[in-house]
Amino acid sequence: MRPCRAPAGRKGLIEKPCGLCDSPGGDLLWRDGFCRVVLIDDPDYPGFCRVVLERHVKEMTDLAPPERTRLMDAVFATEAALREILRPDPDRGALGLALKRRLD
Repeated sequence: MRPCRAPAGRKGLIEKPCGLCDSPGGDLLWRDGFCRVVLIDDPDYPGFCRVVLERHVKEMTDLAPPERTRLMDAVFATEAALREILRPDPDRGALGLALKRRLD
């Protein structure tokens, strides 16, 4: 894994390699040049997806406000699609409660 390029306006490389910069990070479901949505293959968490920015930033607060909005719009669209496809149990909340199911 190679180190990631620093964000625009910063010089050099970020010290630690980033696995999401060097690989898709899962099965690619959607991409638009700004971000991508990938499906993670984890039998304990069906439908687990990541929304990954196409450039490296350390924290979301490093993004300009319009970029944060665009990224969160992708997160919300991903959640809406997952809810429509997976039709989660309303008694368990929307998504992400596989852990609770294993503890029941």
